[in-house]
Amino acid sequence: MSKIIACIDGSPLAGSVCDHSAWLAHRLALPITLLHVLERSLYPTSPDTSGAIGLGSREHLLEELARLDEQRARLARADGEALLSGALQRLQERGVATAPTTLQRHDYLADTLRELEAEMGVLVIGKRGEHSASRGIGSQLETVVRMLHKPILVCAADFIEPRRFLVAYDGSEATHQGLLRVAKNLLLSGLEGEILQVGEATPARVAGLEAAADLLRSCGSAVTTHLVAGHPEEVIPDRVHATQADLLVMGAYSHSAARRFLLGSQTSHMLGHTDITTLVLRG
Repeated sequence: MSKIIACIDGSPLAGSVCDHSAWLAHRLALPITLLHVLERSLYPTSPDTSGAIGLGSREHLLEELARLDEQRARLARADGEALLSGALQRLQERGVATAPTTLQRHDYLADTLRELEAEMGVLVIGKRGEHSASRGIGSQLETVVRMLHKPILVCAADFIEPRRFLVAYDGSEATHQGLLRVAKNLLLSGLEGEILQVGEATPARVAGLEAAADLLRSCGSAVTTHLVAGHPEEVIPDRVHATQADLLVMGAYSHSAARRFLLGSQTSHMLGHTDITTLVLRG
């Protein structure tokens, strides 16, 4: 059975991840698994020192370092268990119907999520983790978004129940398939929103935009369309503000590798320069 995987850590956005996960659980009728990962890069296992040069004179130092690593990992596991316990209580207070489960791993986040992808309906993750800078996006977020092929809800601020959404529509097949999935699971049912496409108005673009709007109308969303020329990195944040949207919906990384290298990733730019929660769609 598909489930909501909610990534929990010690960042200020952990509470928002819990609250958005509860909101998704109510709308999608999916169970939640709270996931905490102890990164191997931060909490390494004891190294193999066999054959090390000069080991005799350094052995007691290496042993002490290994003990310190083990102690740090043990404390981090205990801290993670406390975080999961607090998150579990928060979800229960939110009235989640199906009892959430918890999972703690000592691994790399990307590897863990790749392993869990088959059972993942939606991933919920903070825009920044506890070890990230206070601005921009977290060091692992772009890797996770590029790697997975499931919808990802990126929490950027404290939870506000979405009432209005803005879909940044690029006309790609991946984004269209993502909207089709959203329409089928009724995620945006009952909400108001706009589908925005940035580009010159052509009959093909107008027709594609209306087809996308009809998909969401079929699931009970009140949707308007807006087609405007300009640069997406400027137009999209402006429309988020103008429409008072509290949820941005967009596709991920549809450009070629060469274009991303020359111009940067539009998806990463939007995640880094908007302050509302974003639902990233994958085809």
